[in-house]
Amino acid sequence: AAAYAQATRLKPDFCQAWNNLGLALEDVNRTDEAVRAFRQALAVRPDYPAALKNLGRLLAVAGDVEAARVCYRRLGELEPGNWAARITAALMLPAVYDSSEALATVRQRFSTELEALIAQARTPAGTAEQRLNALELHNNFFLAYQGEDDRELQAGYARLTRRLLGDACPELHGPRPLSVTGRMRVGFASCFLRDCSVGHYFRSWITDLDPERFEVWVYLLGGPEDAVTETIRQAAFNTVRVEGSLPQAARAILDSAPDVLVYPELGMNGRTYALAAMRLAPVQCAGWGHPVTSGHRTVDYFLSCAAMEPEEGDAHYIESLVRLPGLGTRYARPDVGTTLSRTDLGLPEAAHLYLFPHAPCKIHPENDALVAGILAADPAGVLVLCDGFVPGQGRMLRQRLETALAERGVTPNRLRMLPHLPRASFLEANRLCDVMLDTTRWSGGNTTLDALAAGLPVVTRRGRFMRGRQSAGMLEFIGLPELIAQNDDDYVDIALRLGRDKHWRDEVSCRIAAGRERLFDDRAPVAALAAFFLTLRKP
Repeated sequence: AAAYAQATRLKPDFCQAWNNLGLALEDVNRTDEAVRAFRQALAVRPDYPAALKNLGRLLAVAGDVEAARVCYRRLGELEPGNWAARITAALMLPAVYDSSEALATVRQRFSTELEALIAQARTPAGTAEQRLNALELHNNFFLAYQGEDDRELQAGYARLTRRLLGDACPELHGPRPLSVTGRMRVGFASCFLRDCSVGHYFRSWITDLDPERFEVWVYLLGGPEDAVTETIRQAAFNTVRVEGSLPQAARAILDSAPDVLVYPELGMNGRTYALAAMRLAPVQCAGWGHPVTSGHRTVDYFLSCAAMEPEEGDAHYIESLVRLPGLGTRYARPDVGTTLSRTDLGLPEAAHLYLFPHAPCKIHPENDALVAGILAADPAGVLVLCDGFVPGQGRMLRQRLETALAERGVTPNRLRMLPHLPRASFLEANRLCDVMLDTTRWSGGNTTLDALAAGLPVVTRRGRFMRGRQSAGMLEFIGLPELIAQNDDDYVDIALRLGRDKHWRDEVSCRIAAGRERLFDDRAPVAALAAFFLTLRKP
């Protein structure tokens, strides 16, 4: 950074030096200075593609989506074949919204822009390589966090994906029929089979399938590996790290001839989503690691949980819905330590601590009034938040919540923001708090399981879709339906009783401890998954 700064002083119109200075500053987390450097590069040369791309990317990370869209739209104008820029300019979504009204406006624009892209893709500009690169770089991850019915929008994005794939991948023509004898070959393709929510949820799908009946293949599609990955690798018949171009990755999977191909979390990674648009196995399934329909007609089944799906859940998916029992997986109960104190985490000793530990993107604006109502009614209450993985999202959420609190006469010092913690410390934070407040549109999954492992009572309210009903399903499963609110007022009342009535809170914690054996380490869901796979072999 110092060297590039010196270069810009010696030659102020050296746009490449300004751009590289921005990259160097970004690498050392001097984000605001990096933004200024990229802007200076564009002041020298307004049509400089690299600076437009870098500024747009950094503005998006910082949460300034509208300014980022301007950069990508200009880049798309300069490079008509740059589908990555065109898709990003059209479909980029905020992680955190200012209000429900702002969310609705963005959603309507997304729908309009998506239809325009689908029309343009009938005769797409640029090369096949540019189109495939765009598909690998983009995903619709933030769409589902709006908490609305995404079936048609996801189907539209799937159509766009297929059009951009075009004839670049001959794998679209489809593989052999499913075998009817011998061990069934089941493949799992993911970027997230590691120490994260996906790894914790779905490793048992791989490790617990009977090797006498199933030959399990694992396709690692990128990303880091760790001890969880190694556990999975040891259990699988074969593990393939899939690298290279998208056609090469498709061929690597196709050549291993899986009978069934499972994508545990479709929608979290562009490369995985593009591969799922192809027919790489006779039967293809999406798991509920990202609990929203893929939109792909090439994905036959959506593997979900009976306890979490509403009665009308089938209508929410393009795929055929499969309801597995319990959690839908064997989830290992985590160990919760006892070494940390509230003081160690900077939390007040005497307060009623309401833990609200969800990623900022999960917290719909409709939640603000709920938490503000709780703090307004409990002067001893403190809301404990967790900063997001992405810089800036936690700050944006806090600003929005402070506005909601001010409307109820609650001062900002009633909020505490924990930094990102190692999982062991996060589990202890759960133990040290009094209540976990669930979100309404996208409820806790791994987060709620961590709370229940620590004996922390959770208050929730059922949402319309599976992704808003996970905590409710867990609480019913362990025999605590009274923690499931029927409406907003009920939610606030349950939270306040848990926060202020230590006797009842302790009673609920004891019942959690007694009932959670039914939740953790349950082998029935994977047995049901295996039985489902075997039913696919039709005589």
